Amino acid sequence: MLRIRHLDAYYGDVQVLFDMDVTVGKGELVSIIGPNSAGKSTLLKSVLGLVKAGRNHDGGGIFLDGLDLKGMNTEKIIDQGIAIVPEGASVFPEMSVYDNLYLGGYTRPEQIKEMMKQVFGMFPRIEERLTQKAKTLSGGERQMLCIGRALMSSPKLILFDEPSLGLQPSIVLQIFQHIKRIHETGVAILLVEQNVFQTLAITERTYVLEHGRVALEGRSEDLIDDDYIKKSYLAI
Repeated sequence: MLRIRHLDAYYGDVQVLFDMDVTVGKGELVSIIGPNSAGKSTLLKSVLGLVKAGRNHDGGGIFLDGLDLKGMNTEKIIDQGIAIVPEGASVFPEMSVYDNLYLGGYTRPEQIKEMMKQVFGMFPRIEERLTQKAKTLSGGERQMLCIGRALMSSPKLILFDEPSLGLQPSIVLQIFQHIKRIHETGVAILLVEQNVFQTLAITERTYVLEHGRVALEGRSEDLIDDDYIKKSYLAI
């Protein structure tokens, strides 16, 4: 489904990703882990056309179901079936919960009512707060709203950027459970996370980014037992 091949990315003239290769298959749950400033969020921004990206070799680029996304603006990329749950539970604070959700479904107006029902089925607390301004929600509720907003476009691929950031442990467990449930419906997911143990526990494959490069990749269940991962990321 998503193929990233020989990708370089830059902030201005500063290169931050180097010859990046990442793949997410149809309906697959794949994670990106690594230290701060490794390039994890930059990779997601490159997929969405928010960061200057270039091909390291002929045949390189970012492809969704064979379609080259390079050169498309972000709106058109999203219209291909990609949604994002941004870092920091970012919502439109002065807008109501309902309006935040409605905006998530603007590319699929004919499906808004049906998708609202699905979101409410997953997040009943959000339905209870439809008329509230998004800024009045708790941190966990804002993250649920972000996930619900992403689901509103009925995407085939969702990018999650640090969904557990700043949340209390009990809410973090709920968020990971929701991610797993979404994956079980057939939606492909690319998950960027710093909670390495929980991430490896629910994902199928994982890429480890360090200094803007893929340092390690493999099946998540194998990486849990990898000595380097244990020492560097799990403190075991």
